[in-house]
Amino acid sequence: MSCNEERRHKDRRRYFVYLVQSGDFDEGKALVDFFSSSGVSCTFDEPRNRDDFLGCLSEILTHARARLTKGARGAGDEIPILHLSSHGFVSDRNGSPRPSPAGFELASGEMITWANIRDTVSDLNDTCGGRLILCASTCYGIQADQIAMRVDRLDPPFFAMVANSTEVDVGDCKRAFLAFFMSLFGGDPLDGAVQAMRTASGDDNFVHHYGRATTEPFSRLMASMREGALEEVRDLYRPRWRLLR
Repeated sequence: MSCNEERRHKDRRRYFVYLVQSGDFDEGKALVDFFSSSGVSCTFDEPRNRDDFLGCLSEILTHARARLTKGARGAGDEIPILHLSSHGFVSDRNGSPRPSPAGFELASGEMITWANIRDTVSDLNDTCGGRLILCASTCYGIQADQIAMRVDRLDPPFFAMVANSTEVDVGDCKRAFLAFFMSLFGGDPLDGAVQAMRTASGDDNFVHHYGRATTEPFSRLMASMREGALEEVRDLYRPRWRLLR
């Protein structure tokens, strides 16, 4: 094994992938086969309904905490990846599919919003030292940015997120994420791995965002809104304050 190959092998062992798929497609199996052949540790779950999906994420968080508590080999330096694979469309009252910017549809037809998993994803990122990479393999997966939009917790809920910004074919998602992981585990930087996704799928709508870059503008917006509300209260009570004086 050459020095360069040895470095790449060590890089692969730094990653631990939590793969969750809800839907009848073969992306998950293809990724698991690749991880196995590459020496990358992973878990693979296929929840069908809402309760099972949320329970699965809770188990992932418990697993991550246990690995750190037990001092699993390399756990303190691992880069965890949460890969969610599902449909970004939900069925309307007539049974017709429509885009769902608020979340994604499970195999059961139930919907999970990004807000539903906000706390768990944030806690997983905290548990793993702020190194979590979130992969949203769904149509309009970029809407997972909503996880970062909360008024009570302004620290980033992930280190980085990788997703598609519009509608995307299931086969293109599989090709794109296989290329992403091949590139990333081969030692390429995140932006290089995302470029590999675009090349493999022919879709330039695969993008990545960093958690802090997503959170900080929202934090400034919240601060601005709070300041604006405070000024409105001051304006409302200022005449009365003058009378009281």
